[in-house]
Amino acid sequence: MTKLLGWLAAAVVVGAMVFLLVPGAPELPHETAGSSLDEAAPPSAPQDASAASAGTSEFAIGDRLPPAMMERASEYPEIEWDSLMPADWNPLEIFEGLDIDALDDADPRAIEALETLRAAWDEAPTNEALSGTAGRIAGFLVPLDWQAESFREFLLVPYFGACIHTPPPPANQIIHVIADPPVTEYGMMEAIWVEGRFEIAEIDTEMGRSGYRMYAHGVTLYEW
Repeated sequence: MTKLLGWLAAAVVVGAMVFLLVPGAPELPHETAGSSLDEAAPPSAPQDASAASAGTSEFAIGDRLPPAMMERASEYPEIEWDSLMPADWNPLEIFEGLDIDALDDADPRAIEALETLRAAWDEAPTNEALSGTAGRIAGFLVPLDWQAESFREFLLVPYFGACIHTPPPPANQIIHVIADPPVTEYGMMEAIWVEGRFEIAEIDTEMGRSGYRMYAHGVTLYEW
């Protein structure tokens, strides 16, 4: 099976974004305490592991956050990542009727399927009911400015390694966050809570296309 299709098929919604066990799919590397997140970072990102917190070594690529250690007092209701997707949307519909095990990287059908899937995920439908909603959501931080000591804009993603080690998830699983005040304490792939107001907004960035924008009034560490 083509490795590229295996990578994209790895992120699939089954009640949550998890890794799909596709026969023959490439095994994705796991982070260890001594490894650097930046080994697989985009070429434009500076090769400096200091931006990643020590806690990120506890996660493997594709991991979602474990339950919070304690219920955190907040005026904002918690928003689940699944609620960002329409209930009737199938992220892998393009694979229906396609035997991806029989394809290799040079197969035109594999190339076409990859391009079609990426285009479909970039246009993934959002949940219009969330527009204007105030809430809080936990996820992993993807900086948009790798060199800044503080930053106002970043992406929030539902699983570890998204947009860094693996291709971006669907647009309805990426949130473009604008924080006020700017973020100064957290770095790449840090597990955080974000509190604020959701908007439906397509934003193209170097790290992926987001289907949501969130104006954040609070960014805090996620503890488990």
